[in-house]
Amino acid sequence: MAKKRKNVLRRSDFPSRQAYEEARRLRIIQLKRKRRRQRQIVKTVIICMMALIVAGVGYGAYRGVSALFGLITIKNVESTILAERHETAAAAGTVVVKETETPQLDLLVCVDPGHGGEDGGAGGSGVVKNLEKDDVLKLSLKVRDALKDMGAKVIMTRDDDTKIALGERAYIANDAGADYFVSIHRNSAGDGDVYTDAQGVEIFCKSSSDEALRLGQNIMDQLKMVGISEDRKAKPGSRTSETSDFQVNRDSNMPSVLIEMGFMTNKEDNELFEEHMDDYAKAIAQGVVNMLEEEPSETSRPKGKQLDNREVSDVDQLDDALTAWAPGKKRDGASFIPTGVMEAEDTLGGYGAMFIGDTSVQNIILTFDVGSNSEYVSRILDALEETGAKAVFFISADFASQQKNVVERMIEQGHMVGYRPSDMETEFAVMSGDEQADQLEVFRQRMLLDYNYNACLFRYFNGKYTVRSLACVNNCNFRSVFWSFSYEDYMDRQPDREIAVNAMADYLHNGAIYALSTSQINADILPQFLEKVGEKGYQAVLPTL
Repeated sequence: MAKKRKNVLRRSDFPSRQAYEEARRLRIIQLKRKRRRQRQIVKTVIICMMALIVAGVGYGAYRGVSALFGLITIKNVESTILAERHETAAAAGTVVVKETETPQLDLLVCVDPGHGGEDGGAGGSGVVKNLEKDDVLKLSLKVRDALKDMGAKVIMTRDDDTKIALGERAYIANDAGADYFVSIHRNSAGDGDVYTDAQGVEIFCKSSSDEALRLGQNIMDQLKMVGISEDRKAKPGSRTSETSDFQVNRDSNMPSVLIEMGFMTNKEDNELFEEHMDDYAKAIAQGVVNMLEEEPSETSRPKGKQLDNREVSDVDQLDDALTAWAPGKKRDGASFIPTGVMEAEDTLGGYGAMFIGDTSVQNIILTFDVGSNSEYVSRILDALEETGAKAVFFISADFASQQKNVVERMIEQGHMVGYRPSDMETEFAVMSGDEQADQLEVFRQRMLLDYNYNACLFRYFNGKYTVRSLACVNNCNFRSVFWSFSYEDYMDRQPDREIAVNAMADYLHNGAIYALSTSQINADILPQFLEKVGEKGYQAVLPTL
């Protein structure tokens, strides 16, 4: 009886003819690769043997000539042999030997640079001269290096300009038993003849895997900390459907994602891609490595809050008249709430603006507009720490950069930090929507990068707003915070201490929002005011968002 051959593909082992043919094709590819490796090894061995024979013949000739004729000196022969040895070493050096690695993490990642070879992907004409296949290969190699630096093992579907079939890409990951599959691409819009407005990063995740969606979100969170033009979300499926995956995601056996790293047809995305390529690579690698944690640790999870506001449409059609907020002195009977506050809450609350807190409980919200001088901020933080009261501090981007110890203390004590633009010739509220969004995003990224903190609250300088601007701020996932009480507490208008304490205490009401400056008067009276707050049964708490 004939001996049964191992590893033979049989039609009966497969559910369909198509599956059998695909397995057979992949087996042929494997065999071809194996044979190429074997031929390279044999070639190298032959080269080395021939080099040794040449060295031996040369040495024998030297001995004979020197013995018979004395024409070649010992020194010259030694130089000749050394040269031959160098040539032999160079020949042997043509063999590529992979370094042995000892990963620190139990993690194997398959990194897949999209396209390759004759498949150039997007670009190559019009304003986009470079090809997608080249961009993603450069980034993918940096992702590989970043993952290795973090202690992970990595396999690549390609590490040069080679075309790899879509089916083979997932097969490489499956065959290696990779834990995660990360395919890297770049996006495009239009015909490439002109730059388009479409921009941002989006990540498509294997639709049948919740872990893949978490992987995509982890990566997106890290990329946003570096800085991208727009978060187009980590989402299941593909562009056509949330349940219809791209082939590399569909065919992979592990959680897999396909990252579209910005639009090649958008000038800003191209500039960011070139400027931040190293940081993007580290961000993608960190997003993958973070998957080893069952839950993000307290040290890695950003503090603060990340809002997902309901978007206001037709922003440009809204009222653009500049208005200065003032709640007025008239109060509503026993509630002590200024009537203007409730009217504004009813008419403008739909644009994400907050004029009052929860009126059902005896809580108040303390907010401080922080100037450039941090002298009195520390004293205010001392008073809050002693009583356990919480507050919101509105700071500028410059303050966030220059007063890191103070901002860190605000966050460590459990207070909230929001954005307040500096005094400038052009009012924030009358800027274009893009300019407002840019300022908010710069502050958001500064807080994430420097403090690992999600900032989501905003205050207009001197309370000057427009309805259009309220909608813009809302659509950037910030909330505009106004107030129901303020008084002349700024630096050149310091009131009498007793009068100031009584004025503040007289306006206590459920949900009151106090707008205070970080001035000397407030640093002086805050302990006394907080004592009165407690005596009247109130608590200073953070806003509910």
